[in-house]
Amino acid sequence: MDLSLIPVFVLLPITMISSLTFGVSRNFYCKDFSVSNGGRFLFNSIISIICAIIIFAFSGFNLSASTFTILTGIAFGVVTVFSTVLYLVAVSIGPWSYTSVLISSSTIITAIAGTIIWQESIDIFTIFGILFMVVCILLSTKKKEGEKNSASPKWLLFCVLAALASSGVGLLQKTHQTSSFKLELFPFLTIAFFVSAIVSFICFLIVKNKQPLFSTSERTENLSRKKFIGFICLIFILAGITFAFNNIINLYLSGVMPSAVFFPIVNGGGLVLATITSIFLFKEKLSKLQWIGISSGIIAILFLCI
Repeated sequence: MDLSLIPVFVLLPITMISSLTFGVSRNFYCKDFSVSNGGRFLFNSIISIICAIIIFAFSGFNLSASTFTILTGIAFGVVTVFSTVLYLVAVSIGPWSYTSVLISSSTIITAIAGTIIWQESIDIFTIFGILFMVVCILLSTKKKEGEKNSASPKWLLFCVLAALASSGVGLLQKTHQTSSFKLELFPFLTIAFFVSAIVSFICFLIVKNKQPLFSTSERTENLSRKKFIGFICLIFILAGITFAFNNIINLYLSGVMPSAVFFPIVNGGGLVLATITSIFLFKEKLSKLQWIGISSGIIAILFLCI
């Protein structure tokens, strides 16, 4: 599969739609099917296996890779575990729309790193983007009077940790795709997701008996056992397939587009789609200050895209 034959303007919407589908799937999972750490690690283990198999097939079942690709692939796999699980914790505590905004602040780190490490330019728009993201973060936990702690300091902490892990994913993508081993894209991702699956499964075995693995919500409490398991399997498959395509395209684009352009566009586009989806699909309600904050976050991403 030669991605260089496909125009960038075609790949960008594909990866954003894949990211949205993956986001919707894992949001349903962590809010309606499992809020335990065992369930989160199981989710990441299964979707990582699906990703690894799909990517391995795209590579022509070829795992031949340099030592650099193997080592960065292992690092990518471990960081991906933390990124996904921290995101699942954050979104199970707070609103998906605002969680997406805050985790998208990882764009700032990757943009600055692109300037320092890869000598990519930074301008006044990036500075404004950072300032608007600061406003977004400051207003993130402002709730309506009498509202329960759905958007709390604990949620903000996990959002920040997830953003740091997400920036680590982006930096490892850029590191590999700006190296002389960038053509080893498929072995890199195959190794990464096999490692992610193994690490997640070990963590799952450690914590699985500490809490019930699955739970129900108002939407799932009346489902029969057969339908409940069927929905979980569907979520795993859908999330695994879309996550695989999202990572394949993102890894390629991170090497052919400047960091200060690629990461904000992908995160910004995904952010807008996630916000719209959260309003219509998940009926999320935010306070006025939170809406000002989320608007600031979107403006920040748009500034970073210019």
